[in-house]
Amino acid sequence: MGYKQWGLHPLFEPEPGYEGEIIVEYEDDTNNDDRDKKGQDKRKRVDLTLDLRSEKRATHFGLRGRATAVIPVKSKALSALPRRSHFFNESTELVAKLFWPEEARQSEPEILEEVYKIAKDDPDVLGHVPQMVWFHKFEDTSTAITRKALGIDDAGSRVLYIIVFRKLDPITTLNW
Repeated sequence: MGYKQWGLHPLFEPEPGYEGEIIVEYEDDTNNDDRDKKGQDKRKRVDLTLDLRSEKRATHFGLRGRATAVIPVKSKALSALPRRSHFFNESTELVAKLFWPEEARQSEPEILEEVYKIAKDDPDVLGHVPQMVWFHKFEDTSTAITRKALGIDDAGSRVLYIIVFRKLDPITTLNW
């Protein structure tokens, strides 16, 4: 079986020391048609340049858990997006959080959207939530694919997510 059949997305095939841009294509699912109102294809493209050699990256790998990695990232497409009005973070830097949550759980982007609704009306929350710029769920990376191929129950299967946030200032640099 090739990498894809085992849940590894082709954008992330093992290539030691890879540095460069990857392009994530995804469907704009704001409506259910294949094309928008002007007849244009709804597929969108996001450019990501992950700084895998950065000293500022944070990783947690193990036999259990989500294997979360937070990595500095650059993106022309995401940097050009308008900011949400209720965020105070003025950073132009971005970070990407890559992780493998359980598929059955409510997604982190869904939870953050609920928090953003609360933050708009609650001054105690406003300004204390990281700004999610973009996210993508790589559906074809589900560990259920591998589990089913091995005849293992797929309960607890995981899937690769990437969430891009505006970089937060370290708490040690804040003035009180």
